[in-house]
Amino acid sequence: MPAVLEAITVTVAAERGAGTDARTRAEGPASGTDAQPLAAGLDRAAIGRVADRIRVRTEQLVGLGQEAYVRLKVDALARRLGDEVAAVLRHPDHSLRATHVRAALAAWTAQRGADTSPLAVLLEHQDADVPYRERRLMFLLAGVNALYAAPLGDDPRTRADLDALKTVGWELLVRLRGDARRAVAGLRAEAAAVFGDDALDDDALLLDPAEYADRHSAAIADFLRAYADGLRAAQGDGTQQLWEAFQAHAATWPPGARDALLARHVGFPLWDALIFPTMALSRLPQFSPLHVTQYSPRTARALEPVDPAGKLRGTAVHHFAGFFEATWRENDYLWGRLDGVELVLRTLRAAAAGEPDRTPASAAEAIALAGPASLRAGLGQALAAEAGLSRVGPLRETLRGRVEVIGLG
Repeated sequence: MPAVLEAITVTVAAERGAGTDARTRAEGPASGTDAQPLAAGLDRAAIGRVADRIRVRTEQLVGLGQEAYVRLKVDALARRLGDEVAAVLRHPDHSLRATHVRAALAAWTAQRGADTSPLAVLLEHQDADVPYRERRLMFLLAGVNALYAAPLGDDPRTRADLDALKTVGWELLVRLRGDARRAVAGLRAEAAAVFGDDALDDDALLLDPAEYADRHSAAIADFLRAYADGLRAAQGDGTQQLWEAFQAHAATWPPGARDALLARHVGFPLWDALIFPTMALSRLPQFSPLHVTQYSPRTARALEPVDPAGKLRGTAVHHFAGFFEATWRENDYLWGRLDGVELVLRTLRAAAAGEPDRTPASAAEAIALAGPASLRAGLGQALAAEAGLSRVGPLRETLRGRVEVIGLG
């Protein structure tokens, strides 16, 4: 995204003390000059300062979305802590006690708001925010995966470097999750005092989680601070091993490949602010690719327009023409049904074959992609189901004649 890349280049230039114009760097060097690699002249300490500056710039660039982003981060951390506490105290996963633990922690953060809760204080120290650190490692691993593509991945030596970096990344991810569990386990007595079997007796479980959290507010705050201290002691900032692996294995890579990974690392605060809200609200796994298919008269090609003017009639008057004439509404509705049959069949067949959905160049290609027999049957059923569209009877009959010969010629 241009905003992310521009923020990174501006921040790196500031770290170097250069007055480089961000727009010029984002668009590329002037003719006859060489762009300076992102990592050139920056050691680990300087990279850390760049990352810190990116965090500061994130709030400015995200704007009004920053408050929602912080709230979602707090919620994610509360859920993770609730899972860890329930597991350490051996509350069955979907039991009433485990649910109460998660609900009470979530309610506790909500009562205090994103700006004043101890959880929000933890978010200022990213090393204590386990979900954030997991997302960062996964984001870096995705960047390593992308570099397997040619030409970098075709060289056996660089492929071995990529394998080694992936190994380090996954080892750090496993260690992070283990340290998080051990940090809670080391506070078993403190956790049990608030969320153990004795604390969560029948009377406590009948309380509203928000009321329960309010009654134990001080104890929850102390537990969270101790958890942060324990995790910080075990993990540090979590980047030393990754930086050493990067230096060792990426030293001979082309600058563009090195910069691609480094940009993911230093720019992750901004990437996360842009991406995480969608992940959190949709519960999409981070590695899930989102494939986009355009469902439009422009991409449905199996049935050519009957009228030389095109399929749709309601697109005039800024797409409000359908409000003025029922015949136009029926026309557009019928075409939507028929085009939808084709597009759904094409999408399903492409997914089953593991191929990307593509827009055909002709009616013949569209029929082949949808499957002639399935398309003929599907379009025929759609036409039969819409016999009540009396105002477009001639159009239905013309299209019926075309549908009946699909795949037979």
